[in-house]
Amino acid sequence: MRFATRLEYFSFKHPDSMAAPRTHCALPIPAGFISGFTGSAGTAIVCRTKAALSTDGRYFNQAAKQLDDNWLLLKDGLENVPTWQEWTAEQAECGKIVGVDPAVITAANAKKLAETLSKSGATLVSVEQNLVDLVWGKDRPARPNEKVKVHVDKFSGKPFQEKIGDLRKELRKEKREGCIISMLDEIAWLFNLRGNDIPYNPVFFSYVIVTMDTVELYIDEDKLTSEAKVHLGEDVRIKHYDSIFAGIRALGATEPRSTDENALAMDTKFLLSNKASWALSLSLGEDGPLEDIRSPIADAKAIKNDTELEGMKACHTRDGAALTEFFAWLENELVCKKSKLDEVDAADKLEQIRSKHQNFVGLSFPTISSSGPNAAVIHYMPEKGLCSVIDPEAIYLCDSGAQYLDGTTDTTRTLHFGTPSVMEKKAFTLVLKGAIALDTVVFPKGTTGFALDILARQFLWREGLNYLHSTGHGVGSFLNVHEGPIGVGSRSRFSEVALAPGNVISDEPGYYEDGKFGVRIENVIMVREVQTLHKFGDKPWLGFEYVTMTPLGRNLIEPSLLTSAEIQWTAGIIDIEFTQLLNKAIRIQSHLDALPQRFHNLDHAGPLSRDSKFGMSSRGAHSNGYGYPDADGSYGNGESLGVNAYGSGTGRGRGHRQGGYGGFYNEETQQQSRTPSQNSRREGETTDRDRQPSQSSSRSRPRDVETGTRWRPGRDDTRSRSEGVNGIRGPQSIEDLLQAVQRDWDIMASDDCVPVQVGLQLMDYSTLGKADREPDFMGVHKKIQKTLRSIVNEHHQGFNSSIGTYHKIQSSIHNSQHRVRNLRESLEQAKSGLLTTKPELKGLAMSSQNYDDILQLFNQIQEIQALPEKLEALISDKRFLAAVDILHGGFRLLRRSELENIGALADLRAYFNNQETSLTDVLIEELHDHLYLKSPYCQDRWKSPASEGRPVGNPSNWAGTSTWDRPVYSFLAKMDMSSALVDDSSRNPEADPFYYIQLIIEALYKMGHLDTAVDRIEQRLPVELFAVVDKTNGEVDARYPNLARGLSSQDRSRNSLPTKIDEQRGHVLSEFLWTLYAKFEAIAEGHRVVHDVITGIIKREGIRKNSLTGGFKELWKLYQSEIRSLLHDYLATDGDSSFRPTAGDLDGRRHNASNQRDKTKKMFKLSDVDQKSTEFKTEQDDLEEILRSSVPGLVTKSRQKNATGDIPQSRQGNSGTGHKLLVKPSVFNMAILLLPSLNFLQRLKDIVPITSDLGTSTLTSFLDDFLVTVFLPQLDEAVTDMCMLSLVAVDAFAEDPNWAALSPRPIFKGAANFISLVKAFSKMLDSIPHDQAFTQLILNQIVTYYDKCCGWCKAIVIRMSSQPPGGIRLKAAAALAESGEIRDTAQQLWDGSVGNRQELIDKEIDLLIKQTNDNPLEPSDIISDPKTAVLLSLLHNSMQWLASHLEKLRHITTSSVDSSQSESRRITRNRRWTLITAMKPKRDSISQPVYLPMNEETVAIFDNTLRSLRSLATTVLLTLHIDIRCGVIHMLAKAMAGPTYPQIHNDTPSTPAPTNWHLIMPTPPSAASPTILELNNDLIALDTNISTYLGHDERRFITSGLARFIDRVFVSSTRFIGAMNQNGALRLQLDVLVLQQNLKNIITDSLPRNSPHEVVALPRSAKFLDWFIEGADKALEYAKEEKEAFAAQGYSALAAGNGEPFTYDELRILVELCFSEIMRGPRGVENREDFLAAKRSNGDAMLRLSEVMWDAK
Repeated sequence: MRFATRLEYFSFKHPDSMAAPRTHCALPIPAGFISGFTGSAGTAIVCRTKAALSTDGRYFNQAAKQLDDNWLLLKDGLENVPTWQEWTAEQAECGKIVGVDPAVITAANAKKLAETLSKSGATLVSVEQNLVDLVWGKDRPARPNEKVKVHVDKFSGKPFQEKIGDLRKELRKEKREGCIISMLDEIAWLFNLRGNDIPYNPVFFSYVIVTMDTVELYIDEDKLTSEAKVHLGEDVRIKHYDSIFAGIRALGATEPRSTDENALAMDTKFLLSNKASWALSLSLGEDGPLEDIRSPIADAKAIKNDTELEGMKACHTRDGAALTEFFAWLENELVCKKSKLDEVDAADKLEQIRSKHQNFVGLSFPTISSSGPNAAVIHYMPEKGLCSVIDPEAIYLCDSGAQYLDGTTDTTRTLHFGTPSVMEKKAFTLVLKGAIALDTVVFPKGTTGFALDILARQFLWREGLNYLHSTGHGVGSFLNVHEGPIGVGSRSRFSEVALAPGNVISDEPGYYEDGKFGVRIENVIMVREVQTLHKFGDKPWLGFEYVTMTPLGRNLIEPSLLTSAEIQWTAGIIDIEFTQLLNKAIRIQSHLDALPQRFHNLDHAGPLSRDSKFGMSSRGAHSNGYGYPDADGSYGNGESLGVNAYGSGTGRGRGHRQGGYGGFYNEETQQQSRTPSQNSRREGETTDRDRQPSQSSSRSRPRDVETGTRWRPGRDDTRSRSEGVNGIRGPQSIEDLLQAVQRDWDIMASDDCVPVQVGLQLMDYSTLGKADREPDFMGVHKKIQKTLRSIVNEHHQGFNSSIGTYHKIQSSIHNSQHRVRNLRESLEQAKSGLLTTKPELKGLAMSSQNYDDILQLFNQIQEIQALPEKLEALISDKRFLAAVDILHGGFRLLRRSELENIGALADLRAYFNNQETSLTDVLIEELHDHLYLKSPYCQDRWKSPASEGRPVGNPSNWAGTSTWDRPVYSFLAKMDMSSALVDDSSRNPEADPFYYIQLIIEALYKMGHLDTAVDRIEQRLPVELFAVVDKTNGEVDARYPNLARGLSSQDRSRNSLPTKIDEQRGHVLSEFLWTLYAKFEAIAEGHRVVHDVITGIIKREGIRKNSLTGGFKELWKLYQSEIRSLLHDYLATDGDSSFRPTAGDLDGRRHNASNQRDKTKKMFKLSDVDQKSTEFKTEQDDLEEILRSSVPGLVTKSRQKNATGDIPQSRQGNSGTGHKLLVKPSVFNMAILLLPSLNFLQRLKDIVPITSDLGTSTLTSFLDDFLVTVFLPQLDEAVTDMCMLSLVAVDAFAEDPNWAALSPRPIFKGAANFISLVKAFSKMLDSIPHDQAFTQLILNQIVTYYDKCCGWCKAIVIRMSSQPPGGIRLKAAAALAESGEIRDTAQQLWDGSVGNRQELIDKEIDLLIKQTNDNPLEPSDIISDPKTAVLLSLLHNSMQWLASHLEKLRHITTSSVDSSQSESRRITRNRRWTLITAMKPKRDSISQPVYLPMNEETVAIFDNTLRSLRSLATTVLLTLHIDIRCGVIHMLAKAMAGPTYPQIHNDTPSTPAPTNWHLIMPTPPSAASPTILELNNDLIALDTNISTYLGHDERRFITSGLARFIDRVFVSSTRFIGAMNQNGALRLQLDVLVLQQNLKNIITDSLPRNSPHEVVALPRSAKFLDWFIEGADKALEYAKEEKEAFAAQGYSALAAGNGEPFTYDELRILVELCFSEIMRGPRGVENREDFLAAKRSNGDAMLRLSEVMWDAK
């Protein structure tokens, strides 16, 4: 035994058993390999010593046959039979381990199994390597690599991008980040792709991960055709199939998209289908961010769209034709020809017939061709050599289906080609009754298949019978033939999802007797909404539409068990489709008959003539309907086809038509109905047709090597089609003929065909003509005539018999008329005779007539007395048309002359008069209730954002057209005003509000009070609209009860700047506006219906009075007023205190910023008015009284009450129109206000009647005036006030404590506030139609901020001048950084490259030394305060940061509108807000970039301002750079000059300076000089500050070259030394060491790589002091040697590290200092001889210096 032998190969050391369920995995495991079982559903459990297989009732018989003795069969679902989990737990007791491949089991089943095992102490583990694969080894087939092709929209009905969009909407609804898709049919459906990897299922191996931003398809890329890749485009990322688990693990590291702290915590982030493998779930860990649920794609896929439903109908029609042809062929072979066919031969023949049909792709599952006992095996699969020969005397069950491009079919028919037994007929009929019961059921929406299952089983249950499979399953559209999650069955899973319109399911009850026979009838049905007489609970009611077009086996039906309705259903299941085919063929024939005579040389008797060739026979030469002849061995005669009647019988109408479509009559009746002439003709008929040999008996089809598709025999063979046309068959021949015409002569099948034009083309022998196709055309014409004649001959007997019946009826009518005339004449004669013989009868007759008149009068009075009750009942039922008729009828009766003088009727007359007035009032009130949405029936006419499921937190998502259809347009399109509306008592008039409005208008017109109603509507319109606004305001306010407190608290807070719309309050205003405008739109729709109905009445009745149709203009005026008021209420900030400073300079800036305002228009502010003055209150009271009397409700009670109090209205949250303000007024509200308003106005354009005098193109023109007169001034004030606050605040130029969240370096708090304001205004302006006047306001404030920063910068770098004429001037560094050669050099250092850097540094040093020599520095010239340096650093950072952020706002628009220009204001036709397309709503306002819209003119101002900001930042940086160097010069000069600095500026003192002897020291120094230490401290403090506040580049720019600068300045400053001895020189050497060490800690080497490092040393200073100590002679020798070395080596001599050679002046100072102790010090003063000797030596040294440096001059 193969299994036993292979099992020993394993040494299950770790797992004690191996569970391998046959669920979907990466590569399905053939069950035959391990168990021999070939069913499609089962679970195998392999232990060390036992093995079991579990399957459901469909495969009990099959598994019992296929499993050997090694296996135990677990029949799932039976009582006392353990489930496979329970059996596994029993075998794994005592702590054993059960292993399972996680790729072949779902996470839910794994969890269930683990729970079951834990009860017995066992443990479940996942096995990474499938043990069956190890045994299988290399013999396991490779994974298929079939090509994936595009399923075009023609068949799919919906692009895949829309499907992905719908999926993402579902994910947002479920608050999930994405989903992981592993079901292959879901992937194929989602992307509109089809493959061929799984037999019979057009799917392909792949996985998909869909997130909110990306779509990833995991597939072997070489599977995708070029068309598939183009189809997917860039929307889908293609990744390798095997990388799915890595992709899922990467999801675990994905951070949630939502960062809102107030958002609900989400336990999971990604959805995973509960049918996905355990391996996918394990990839993120057992507790990973996944949620196993029913796939939302499965639910969407189950509801077919219209295209898919039409495709299912079309493919079932073709499939039904193929099955009918197959059954006819099979019956002919078995019964007539006595052929021996096995089950596989029949299945192959059926596939061959199917393959000839259009759009055929392949089978949808292996054909279940089963005969006799095999039919009891539910999912039987015949195999060549092992299957049975089909027994004609036994039941034959055929369950088959096909895959077509436009749908998938699944049909089961049970036939018997002999005489069935009583039990077989009973079982078949009971199954048929169940199928009919399910097919005809009507059920409410929300019903599941679980609830309907009993309908199909009830008749079997009554007999104690049942079947063990489900009753129905979902069917895919060119996808899996078994499709979830819907179905009909008794298992709990069928109760999870309710049936819905668009579902396609099977209806397949059955019955099976093991070893004997099996019966199953399977039809495909579609769920449709049906119309019922009543609608309980206002729920839709559903039913099924029949799709399968295949006849039933009639000889298995027991008619006595069927009801009349069931018999009718059985008889008519195919008639509809047959009639459609016939009508289409007749239409083509009519086109052919209309052609010119040249192409009509045929028999003009037409298809309806009684041609002798066909005679009066019910059948033609091929009347069996399948194209097979009725000669020897044929199956068209009654003797051979009396069993199933496939092609037999006479054409006796719907119930008795040939082909087995229905009807019940025995064989004797069929034989007797046939005339001898018919039988004789059949006996003589012969045929030339030979039966086609079977193409293949193999159960597998070879593949096309090039295309990779399965070969389908005969699919492209057109010969079979032409043969079918010649063979005048039944419905199948018609279909083939129509397809041929559609393919070759499609113009003839169209409705706009012009026969004359076609005839001219057929006579045209040019290259453009069709004369060469004339023979083909004539052939098709003949085929159509023959086919139509054949069809007519089939049914002419019924027509013929009906003619005789018609003649009999007509004769009976004539006889009756003759008898009536005779009776009338007899009565006239009898009357004349009586008057002659008895004259008194005439008086009696007159008295009787009077009595009759009195009785009629009493009857009329009684009739009138009964009218009030009827009238009130009709009014109560709101049947107003009937009530008006009753009212008018009462008035007509009361106005009769015979009733005028009856006083008892006065009360009735008064009653009817009162009822007329009352009914008019009722009608007008009802009309108002439905116009202004007061009626409960009007709630569905408008949708609020919350009810539509639109996210409240993102108002931009509310824009656009609503997803629900507007019923008003369909109502207006269907409304017929050509005739008056009649009363319909069968419907609820209020259910359709628009119909109800029409009914009321018609009733008012019938009453003659239509003009009264129109007047009242116009009068009450302002009050009603006010009430709608007020009610909506209250509803929104009630949903947000804390809003009022938030509003008042923010009113009291004046310290915060409203730089952005508060998200927690802005959505409230958005919800209010969208809700209000939705109601406004619904109200406008009602008025449109009123307008159109009145217009229709005027046109119908010929009324000349047109004033009744002017109400829509009044509605628009009030809408315009309400919109303008809402905009003003939420924008205007009149009365608020201003942030504007009152200083004169700020007033000037404000004037400059607003100088473009139109000064011709006066402006005032309510805040400037004394509201407590007597004059003001008097005027206000008079105005409110006028408003109250003219427009009730316009002045609210709260306003009236507060008018006499002292509480200002602006603080109570009420608007000027009396409505409560939901949010605080602000110009920022414009972004919220404008989009809903324009959206409403745009939608209003579609509602405005065409006949109205209201121009739709000017609906939004009133907003232009609002822009200029209200919004622009408010924006100007808000911008100026808020921006000025960021300038004048105390901490405006202080470091922002939260700078790290905004900038990489510290910035001013005022700059952060200012940019937030600019961005907030820009964001608001970017969301509304652009106007350059708005942008100019922002630009003015940017310029103002720049001016303020410039002034503030100058304020901290100025000093009082000590030189004449005095005054204030900039400090040295600031002045040098403004302009001049030093600034240019420093600027080049900041901007320049490394190449000339050293030259620029030397140039800067020379210029600074020269500048300070010419203009000595003063202590006040140095910016020594560290705080000032910090402020300058902050200013530099702030200007750079501000410029970079402002540059991101730069955006050039094409708009030329500028309200600030007078000529622009005069152009009234250039409306900015007319169309909603002017708005630019953002899908995600947070992540979308913000722009400041500008034109070419304003962008030039903007760019200049940015350059100014950057220039200011550069100037500040240069000031810091120059200031540190000026400080070095000042401190070194001070250190050299000593206490006399800065009075001593003489470079060559001629006499000793007794006060400058601080470097003549008696003892060696022990510390550096205090001045040098102070300089070190300044350098350290500056470096600390710039390291903290400036960037790396700025710090390098300030400190780089500083060592060289100090070295040069140190030597240059020695000229300030009065006298110095060696101890003094030692002191300076110590100073040099201190400076050098400090510079090493400050200067950073930030130059690029490969550049020479900056030398942090003072070589020339050290050399100067060393030479001084050695004396003048040595110094001159060193100078001479150094000169010679540089002359010989050039600049390479610098490698010695001694710096550049000294200049002549520097050596002169050095020589003089060597003798200064005597010549200038105290020794020279005390000893004259020493002074003279030193002087001579100095002179000699100078002469020698001249000799050494003679060329230095």
